[in-house]
Amino acid sequence: MDDNQRGDDVDGTDCKAFASDIGLFPSNKLNYLNSLALSAKNATASKLSRATKNIQSFFYPSVAEENASESVEIAVREDSKSATSVKEKLNNAWLSFKYGNWRSKGQMTFSERGTLQLLGSSYFLFEGDSGLQEFLLDYYSRIWLTYRTELQSLPGTLKTTDCGWGCMIRSCQMLVAETLVQLHLGRNWRFSRQQATGIFEKHLKYTYANILSLFSDDKDATLGLCNVLKTSLQRLQRPVDSWYSPSEAVHLFREVLNTCNVEITGGLKLFCVNDGFLIKNELCQISDNFNNPLLLIICIRFGTTKINMIYRDHILSLLSLKNSVGMIGGRPKHSLYFIGSYDSKVLLLFHICFLIYLDPHVVHKAVSSDLQPEYWQIFHSTNVLRISLDKIDPSCAFGFLIRNPSDLEDLLLDFKKCHVIDDTSVGNSTSTSMKTLLSFASQRPALPIYNMKEFETDSTFEIVNFDSSDEDES
Repeated sequence: MDDNQRGDDVDGTDCKAFASDIGLFPSNKLNYLNSLALSAKNATASKLSRATKNIQSFFYPSVAEENASESVEIAVREDSKSATSVKEKLNNAWLSFKYGNWRSKGQMTFSERGTLQLLGSSYFLFEGDSGLQEFLLDYYSRIWLTYRTELQSLPGTLKTTDCGWGCMIRSCQMLVAETLVQLHLGRNWRFSRQQATGIFEKHLKYTYANILSLFSDDKDATLGLCNVLKTSLQRLQRPVDSWYSPSEAVHLFREVLNTCNVEITGGLKLFCVNDGFLIKNELCQISDNFNNPLLLIICIRFGTTKINMIYRDHILSLLSLKNSVGMIGGRPKHSLYFIGSYDSKVLLLFHICFLIYLDPHVVHKAVSSDLQPEYWQIFHSTNVLRISLDKIDPSCAFGFLIRNPSDLEDLLLDFKKCHVIDDTSVGNSTSTSMKTLLSFASQRPALPIYNMKEFETDSTFEIVNFDSSDEDES
């Protein structure tokens, strides 16, 4: 009933007579009831609603008091929600400025004699403008995932943004997204804003859209922020706004990828090496003998507090391999996703080495899985960014896509050429003057088992039994 509709006619005299006959109320209350009934005769719906509350208080005073108390509580809650909403809006406005696109504006300049590497592809600037243009299109085609505002409330909190703490998760998302692009679309795929016409082009667009949907900001997105944080709460008991190291973030995505059952992932499995041993049979086991594609991530520390430059060639070589899907690193609590390098030659003698990266520290509004194609460009950056190699944190995580046993053999061969692995397989031990990063073996070496009786009979050793009672009490 709207406010212009009248209620049914009410006869106040009849109401009063009925109440008097049954002896419910004294005369003063009967007069009050009569006035309520008469006012209802010409009342609108909104007035009737207020009159109903008055009648309720007349018949059931205690209930009215409880309702009044509830009304106060509801009002307080509504005020609190309103205040929180205003606070979130102000916070989002501030974050939109703080992490706005202005942070990444300014095109990177290139030397005429420089060489660019991007995920296994080389671009030589002395070839003229064509080399640079091909590089820029390749860079633009990589999926760029960044901070978000106006998210649905994150698991267990009222937070609606990951600004300030979600950069490592976003970097991992970009690495996994690149892996899926190479797996389904190929390394030579390039993003285009033009509408697809042919059947093959439409299929590529459809596949690309499905990949993007995995990383949307919907709560049920398989590789979205909400699902990753939910896994973190369950597995690590970490608060939502925690900052993660590269190895911690990789292990979170391993949990999500290895347990999900989504067709677009293609059965992709993730395996992480963080103990310095690359074991072949472990790779075969997790990938079901490579019936499933494998994302191999190798976590390495190249120094204590900063990059030790003796590892310079290792880092550049790993990023340039054809199986590479990038590197996660950056500075403390400032993660970046590295996809290439730029070796600038100055006066033919002096080399300046930069790493090329995508920066997650730019904010966009939350994106749903049904985003229309005209908005897909927010997933691609036109600003090429670089950082000097000696400015990044020594803790890094390199990703490699292995589709089949042949890919693994090629990758191991490249690792040997780059002095990344020391092959400790039987009959394959190698010795080089250059320090290697990993040890490779077909099976994990067994830990040595010591027979204590041999030590007891050996006169060169003395077994000492420590008794806490022998310790000086001073």
